[in-house]
Amino acid sequence: MIRSGPMITIHDGDCLVCLGTLALLVTLGVMALAARAAAASADPCVAFREALTATRKLIQEAPFRDRDPSGAELFLETNVSAAFNDALAAADRDRPLLGRGDHRTNLGLPNPDNVYWLARIEPGVDYRIVGKRGTSADLTFQLLDGYPGTGTLGTNAGLLRSKDLAVEPDGSFEIFVGPTPHAGNRLAPILAGADTLVIRETFQDWEKERPGTYRLERVGVEKQDVEPSATELREALVDAASILRAQSTVYVRFVAELLGLKPPDPGTPASRGLPPNFLSPPVQTKSGLPGQRSSLAHFVLEEGQVMVVTVAPSRFPYQGFEVGNLWFQTFDWARHQSSLTTAQARRDADGLYRFVLSPTDPGVPNWLDTVGQREGFAFLRWQGLDEDLPQEQWPQVEIVSLAELRERLPGDTPVVTPEERKRSVAERERAVARRYAETAEPVREIVRRIGALDRAVAPECQPSSFLPAFAFRTSTLDEDVDPKPPS
Repeated sequence: MIRSGPMITIHDGDCLVCLGTLALLVTLGVMALAARAAAASADPCVAFREALTATRKLIQEAPFRDRDPSGAELFLETNVSAAFNDALAAADRDRPLLGRGDHRTNLGLPNPDNVYWLARIEPGVDYRIVGKRGTSADLTFQLLDGYPGTGTLGTNAGLLRSKDLAVEPDGSFEIFVGPTPHAGNRLAPILAGADTLVIRETFQDWEKERPGTYRLERVGVEKQDVEPSATELREALVDAASILRAQSTVYVRFVAELLGLKPPDPGTPASRGLPPNFLSPPVQTKSGLPGQRSSLAHFVLEEGQVMVVTVAPSRFPYQGFEVGNLWFQTFDWARHQSSLTTAQARRDADGLYRFVLSPTDPGVPNWLDTVGQREGFAFLRWQGLDEDLPQEQWPQVEIVSLAELRERLPGDTPVVTPEERKRSVAERERAVARRYAETAEPVREIVRRIGALDRAVAPECQPSSFLPAFAFRTSTLDEDVDPKPPS
């Protein structure tokens, strides 16, 4: 049985969420602008240290912190890494870097099946994307009015789908982005304030599908490879301080609302929240990706319990399922089977998929590993839809004891041994590492800019010291870590 929760909608892992009330959105936008104005008049390092102190306090006072204390420090580290990544990628507004979203920016339940590419652009200005199509199951180019991390929702301001993309026989293509009419592929803004470009490559089969290549250029700007100046880098550190404050506030408040708790700010009452262990009906993700439907659950498991989610296959280009912690971060998707696509999952003889959410390995193929956690969030996505998902394809959920799990599954459900699980997880990790190795250049550029930022500020301030070690990883492998940015 499916029971509908409150109409709280999620933006698909682009570091944006819908918080449910207009008043709260207005408050967040005002706070972000005020924080940025205050930081702009301060020393960049002082501004960032103050933002870091404020964020630590916010996390410490989060009303759900005691329910997931282990996630609190990771949430802080990821917010810091994401703030640096976003700010440094936009340091030179004439030459925006098309940055890669990944494990370093794990906020808002990002989709493990996606490679995200994100850039800040100037409204009303023309750009060009030069690329080569990979073999991902789905590919979308989207404009937003509102940049992630700035306390705004963002509003869809234009979309180009892969089915509408004209590609040369060798896979190459060119897309013109902006208000000026142009023949061929064009991503035209439908809102004058469009200031964000998002590219999503979505992979159903991690082993076989490969990413493409993408380069963003501002039309009319020569010498696209010019490095940001010292002044621009210092301003980026101020911007990172503002982003850190805004985005951490967004997610703490959002989760508090989902859990029916009072957010840690004056005058905000508790919401009725999302009922535990129920999946919301699949709906269009407002302020998110057009053509996507999503379903959210807040799972709460007692000792010895598991959640079984049964869902039908769809005819659409992509269908996936993931789990994450209470801080709205996806569990490590390389070292744990915390997500599955329908290409990766086992389909039963009756044509249905049965996924089992469990903190320990139940020995079944479609295990979604909650990494020892008995509380968190589960998120299902369908992409490429032109209409709502038929009701007979909606997912259904059941809470059962681990002891009776086999009785609730089809009799021919295989047993997955620990050795088999270890091999399959190793394959996941290799697939993720390969995908990130093939798309690593934007990460290397961010690391180079961190080193340049260290040199651009006072000697006693090393911005790189604010960052966790994983901020310097181009992949997910421990050995692929630069302890410091290049000097």
